[in-house]
Amino acid sequence: MRKTSIQWILRTVCSDRFIIIQSELTKSHIAGATALSIFGGHHFAALTRMFGPLSSVSATTGKWMTTSQPLGADDKPTGRKPVPHTAPDHFSVTGSLAAHPGAVFTGVWRVGVPVVGPKSGNRPSMLLLIDGTEGAIRVETTKLLAGQLHLTAAAKVFLNGEEVVLPEDPPFVGNTGRNWAEFAKGVEGDYPRWDDAVVIHKHIDAIARAAQEGRRIEIEL
Repeated sequence: MRKTSIQWILRTVCSDRFIIIQSELTKSHIAGATALSIFGGHHFAALTRMFGPLSSVSATTGKWMTTSQPLGADDKPTGRKPVPHTAPDHFSVTGSLAAHPGAVFTGVWRVGVPVVGPKSGNRPSMLLLIDGTEGAIRVETTKLLAGQLHLTAAAKVFLNGEEVVLPEDPPFVGNTGRNWAEFAKGVEGDYPRWDDAVVIHKHIDAIARAAQEGRRIEIEL
């Protein structure tokens, strides 16, 4: 099936643990560990593995949360002062798929949008739409961390509108377990290498530059 377009929508809620992570790691672009590099990095690890790299990207970013209030295990403020943010937490990315001529990728990442609890509205935390010449695939979930494809599998998969029932994993396996099983095979295993990590970071750098400079950035691989 020839692919025509890939659409990715990801929403991440900030709960007690996420607030702390946002405060200590992703609040500043200077630290290098931003919402783009953490969430985007993990997701592009999966996206590039499924569809190959992008040849170029354009991007727009926004900073929706200006501060983070550190919370404790009881979901109450710890007494620490709110921490200001300097790094963006909303991203919109478009690009061309290098391995699929004419096909385009569109991705949206939003940190801080409720995906669990009474304010979630049962909205999906992750939505992936794949359109091709022979049909369409839709992958979605409402799980808190299901957008982290390296950790958990999606809740629902639809092929041409019909749900595909996926086999259940044994306990403590999941995508992480499968990667470790491949790693145990040595050089014959099918698992991410250092070269794959370089490709991911080139995507992250290109997205950041595209947003900062307001232009399309070519990704040299």
